[in-house]
Amino acid sequence: MEGTEFEKVEIVAQTDQGETLWRIRADRGTGTLSEDNAQTDLRNVEATLYQKEEPAVVLIGSTGRADEKAGEIAVEGNVRARAVDGSASLSCDRIKWNRDARLLSAYGNVTGRLGTLSFDSADQVRARFDNKEGDVKGTSLMLVSAFVIGQGVTFRSPEVELDAKSLTARYADNRTRLVWEGSGTPFRAYWKAQDLTVTGSNFRITQSVRQEGGREVLALQSGVFSGNVSARWTPAGDTVTLTGLSEWTVTVQQQERRWNAAGKGAPIRFESKANNLKATGATLSSQGTLDARGGATAMAVEKLSLTNATVDLQLQDGPATLRNLNDFTFTQTSGAWQAVGTGNRLQIEYPAKEFVLQAAKATLKGVTGQNPGAYEWQTADLEGNVEAVVVVTQGDQKQRLRATAPSASLDRQAAILTLAGDLTLSGNLTLLGGGETTVTSPSIRVQFDPTLTEVVRIEMSTP
Repeated sequence: MEGTEFEKVEIVAQTDQGETLWRIRADRGTGTLSEDNAQTDLRNVEATLYQKEEPAVVLIGSTGRADEKAGEIAVEGNVRARAVDGSASLSCDRIKWNRDARLLSAYGNVTGRLGTLSFDSADQVRARFDNKEGDVKGTSLMLVSAFVIGQGVTFRSPEVELDAKSLTARYADNRTRLVWEGSGTPFRAYWKAQDLTVTGSNFRITQSVRQEGGREVLALQSGVFSGNVSARWTPAGDTVTLTGLSEWTVTVQQQERRWNAAGKGAPIRFESKANNLKATGATLSSQGTLDARGGATAMAVEKLSLTNATVDLQLQDGPATLRNLNDFTFTQTSGAWQAVGTGNRLQIEYPAKEFVLQAAKATLKGVTGQNPGAYEWQTADLEGNVEAVVVVTQGDQKQRLRATAPSASLDRQAAILTLAGDLTLSGNLTLLGGGETTVTSPSIRVQFDPTLTEVVRIEMSTP
């Protein structure tokens, strides 16, 4: 019967074995009705999708169309959809269900949630389902993948939070991994275990999935981020921030309890608040351990490397700045730290002691934990065209010492500057005879007082 209009329509679609696929009720229907109930236009529609003879999803709207041969139902106008088990609900302008693909597509002002994924006035939401494993009746649908585009895309679970503009989510490896790809202006992602927050323009995030207490528990495995990226996390007693990143990649190895990250920017800015360490650079790599702390796994920084860098360190005597660094690597483990920098003419400024040191390579070593908020340095070794300019106090006068040498070392505890090689020492120190004096020697030891503010003795070797 083609083109016939019907009142109080009820359409039931079944498999060849008699299993109910959907049941549609409507106030009116117009179309071609045959044994397969194909191509039917409906008014004031309520469509119930079935799984194993039990209702699973209900779709309600002003108008609808059912195409049995294509296996599709489309509902429009003030649409509401809900899963019978309460796992999902949404409202939208238009929705379509494809039976063979098990795909639910919603369009226009889509608001609601799919499990822990929620959205507000999204332009489009597409979700692919399957029967939930272990559900004997099959009344629950299991989300396999989802695509959301529009404002107000959010995900909330006890482990993870995400706010984005667009999101594609899919399960992989037998639902042991969940992959997110999307964008935001900016997006925001947060992992409670690491107390890690990342913002930016684009993301691709992979998380492990395990079942616990009837729900899925997520843990970060890797993230690839781009577009004005910033990151913030809190190792024990510290807050670490990264800004100015055009790209940033982080990998978390839960079993090995390790993490590593790499990024680039123009420039990148790194800050460790508790230790008063600040650095800028063109590229960055970092790594460390996942330290257990109250159920969390804090990302402790063990190693930091930068190129084209400038670094500010808070030392026990005051701040120090390292400039013109082609490469810089900072490591800290078990209460000890080391900073190594190289450059054509790197410079160390130590204004609290009125030191300026220049060299091709510098290595600073020390300990942590002695002075809260500062790194306690013990030695500084300089190599390659070393130049040291020191302003000291002799009596009530400021006097200057300038030294050039192939290599030099400064022992903070002994308060001794040792210069070796073909070197020159100049300045107006009283110990050099006063006035501008220049001396040469194979090696020189300059003994300071414990505060590094006064030269006590100068020892020179003879050729």
